[in-house]
Amino acid sequence: MTSILGTEIESLEESDFERLRDDGYAERKVIEYKRALPSANDAGRKEFLADVSSFANSAGGLLLYGIEEDNGAPTGIPGVDIEDPDAEQLRWDQITRAGIAPRLPRIDLRALPLASGRYVLAIKVPRSWAAPHMVTFKNASRFYARTSAGKYQLDVGEIRTSVLGSASATDRLRAFRAERISSILGGETPVSLPETAKLVLHLVPLDAFTPGRAIDLKRAMAVGPALLSGGSSDSRYNLDGLVAYYDTGLTTPGYAQIFRDGSIEAVDTLLLKPRGDRPGIPSEGLEVRLTKTVVAYLDLYRSLGVEPPVYLMVSLLGVRGYIMHLPQNMFPPIVQHSIERDLALVPEVVIDELDSIRAGEFLKPVFEAVWNATGSERPTWLSAD
Repeated sequence: MTSILGTEIESLEESDFERLRDDGYAERKVIEYKRALPSANDAGRKEFLADVSSFANSAGGLLLYGIEEDNGAPTGIPGVDIEDPDAEQLRWDQITRAGIAPRLPRIDLRALPLASGRYVLAIKVPRSWAAPHMVTFKNASRFYARTSAGKYQLDVGEIRTSVLGSASATDRLRAFRAERISSILGGETPVSLPETAKLVLHLVPLDAFTPGRAIDLKRAMAVGPALLSGGSSDSRYNLDGLVAYYDTGLTTPGYAQIFRDGSIEAVDTLLLKPRGDRPGIPSEGLEVRLTKTVVAYLDLYRSLGVEPPVYLMVSLLGVRGYIMHLPQNMFPPIVQHSIERDLALVPEVVIDELDSIRAGEFLKPVFEAVWNATGSERPTWLSAD
């Protein structure tokens, strides 16, 4: 019954709550039931903020108001009275924004209707990449986390460990990127690539750093990993997980490696292939291909039940001397400067929601950084949509 935890909150229905009840799916680290809405007084708001922040500081999870429980097991779905669902959602969202620091990267609230005319207020809190978060309402200064027994207040040592753990995740992310770039440059790739410039895309879910984390490779194989250059591909399992590639003989122009922990590495050599007198980056082609590929990967993550946040990193290898190839008839003209380094590693960005419609928004800082690498600003009218 854990599938409810991977379901988009707006898709939850009364039948999902009935299955929780019928299966006796008890409270645990990632789910908690509440019979009534939080009290409107200060104590009720502090309790609400403690619950929400404890999920964000731990593994994330689902908070359900309107579910009756006995010793942690759901026994009924009486729901709660809500006059204006939109206003209720906005009220608790504003309380969360004002009462937790740093502000949570994302939280989903929905008042889900029941046949009785009442509602279940569902709050989905992803694990936060900015943890630990502190409850600050009415001058409170408390940190909370969760175990299978529920929330608890962190002591000084646990707060220190949480802060160091957040920094450790960043260090591990950058170490992963450095190791993979080194492997690509050294030719240690799942397929042989030509000796030319390469575009590299990495996606790393925060949950990938959780020991024992593994995705459903069979499901990933059925969906089919996307390649940066588009088109159909061959796929096979390998030691690291699953790889998709163009089968063109001795060398292949690109591949996509899906690791067992959910991380993705996509490499392409076609987009940056030198053309003309000066090698360059096709401005429109880069944005179109990256956007389409990220859309496909966000859809894949949703189908696999991967939770945000997800780190996204783009790297350009072997691009010293490259310029930006501009769209035809671009006016006013832009003074071109060549990239002065062989490896252009664009700073990572954080995807806080697996919404493929927002792929262009997530990638905008990446595109701006690539334009900056060639000595200019990205034109405001340029879009990959």
